[in-house]
Amino acid sequence: MYKLIVRQGDIEQVHEFESSELAQLYRDYHLAFGHWNGISKWVEEKDLTPESRRFVVDEKTELINGEIVRFFKLTEGIELKIEEVTSNSVAEVWKILRKKRSELLQITDWTQLADCALTTEEKKEYRAYRSYLRTIPVLYDDYTVVYAKAYSFEDWKKGKR
Repeated sequence: MYKLIVRQGDIEQVHEFESSELAQLYRDYHLAFGHWNGISKWVEEKDLTPESRRFVVDEKTELINGEIVRFFKLTEGIELKIEEVTSNSVAEVWKILRKKRSELLQITDWTQLADCALTTEEKKEYRAYRSYLRTIPVLYDDYTVVYAKAYSFEDWKKGKR
């Protein structure tokens, strides 16, 4: 399994593919048609810096004043990465997710005590949140766990679940 990670600023999209070839085709298609936001521009090879090379999405050659000049299309602000998800990394993701989930459950244990200073409505919210945390292993399998997140109570309450 392969995942294509698309990042632009704080926004991240993850797409899953059975082969690296499919991931590359998907990436190339969407870049060619500008489906990911970002500023695209063509620069001459002489103006290409090592830092800007990671934003190259296309190249072309043109005949200018009798000389062949290579140009590279840069999509600035977008970072693309294709990664293989191995069984070792899946096991590691499960381990990290379970640890985070356990920590979040432990942090909110106090909310279930009879003498805590929460209102009945707040206790219900925490109960629902803790139920969400407990269902994480049921909601994901080895293919989808790479996208799983155990949200804090605040983020969960904001709807990031």
